[in-house]
Amino acid sequence: MPDAKEVFSEIENRIKSKADKAAGLNATYQFDLSGESWTLKIADGAPTITPGAAQNPNTTMIASTEDWMNIA
Repeated sequence: MPDAKEVFSEIENRIKSKADKAAGLNATYQFDLSGESWTLKIADGAPTITPGAAQNPNTTMIASTEDWMNIA
């Protein structure tokens, strides 16, 4: 099973591959997974994944790492 970093990297790559659909999107998503946080920031359709919490996320998802890996 891939780890969280690999899953978020894949999410980033998928968004980049559909840049035309993400164009104009500006949002920050925070994922709190079993005590570790990840941030997905999309600025005008360009995604960036970073470890750690966001300052002002638009959405926060809280789940166990195991549950997140099962649905990601």
